[in-house]
Amino acid sequence: MLAAAHRFNIGAKVAIAKSEVLGPLGVNQVPSTVFLRSDGILNAVVSGPKDQAWFERRIQEILPQ
Repeated sequence: MLAAAHRFNIGAKVAIAKSEVLGPLGVNQVPSTVFLRSDGILNAVVSGPKDQAWFERRIQEILPQ
């Protein structure tokens, strides 16, 4: 996971958690991506592998303007 973040040049924090932590967030597939707002509130949960273009679009959508 960390290697993928580095390969896609994702500058955001990347964390790896166990299923008992992610289950309440609705994560049921590996890999999954959990987006948290700067205040710690859940923004979105997306399951399945994604490519660099997808991450770039999604991050631009949630960054403050």
